[in-house]
Amino acid sequence: MGACDKDKPESTTMAWEPEGSASGGDSEGGSGSGDEAASESPGDGSPCTDDCTTPPGDCFEDDGVCEDGQCVAAPLLAGDVCNEGCAGGGFCDATGNCICVENCSATCTAGEHATAACDEQGMCVRTCEAPWDNCDGDWANGCEVPVGVAHQCDANGLNPNGGCWTAYCGSAQGEGVHDFGTYHCVDCSTCGEPGGGQCHWCNHDTGNFFPQEACSCGAEFLNLACGPV
Repeated sequence: MGACDKDKPESTTMAWEPEGSASGGDSEGGSGSGDEAASESPGDGSPCTDDCTTPPGDCFEDDGVCEDGQCVAAPLLAGDVCNEGCAGGGFCDATGNCICVENCSATCTAGEHATAACDEQGMCVRTCEAPWDNCDGDWANGCEVPVGVAHQCDANGLNPNGGCWTAYCGSAQGEGVHDFGTYHCVDCSTCGEPGGGQCHWCNHDTGNFFPQEACSCGAEFLNLACGPV
């Protein structure tokens, strides 16, 4: 699963100068961002003049505490409903930001062999279509590896039109394993039957099929998926 991109503030609590405080400042709602909602502390230890129940944004607790003349509030939990700055509503991200549902829809995309959709909390959920998997973690190119499928790669990597090894996600080492960083291919004695009365066996050195000839693979080796290790 992947969340829609949005900058997050570093702070986990928010301070604001309440209305009617000793310094005469007005509170600002802002957009829910900690940096925008914060105001300067009077620095003289003056008590807050209200009860700190007016948070700086939708994604902060209603009940704050007074610290050195400022009201300080904790952010709401991720998934709590908010409306600040959102045409269609949104959900808090646990750092004080309100993630608008419409913002998720605009950026929630996935590449080939993948689907993407915004859930009820405004988070982008991406899913691979079986048997494909996102081995490199990059949703821009989708789910790029057909995992556990016979005859999909060779010594040069993915090759569904001539390879006879089987691909899996992740880096691996071992006998008959050919590593490509984000995925690896596994070799074994596997065979294909391109036409009636003909077969071709996998070349262990190159990961490609030997030329087809008059033969039969046998049920044990026909389209056998190799591995995993």
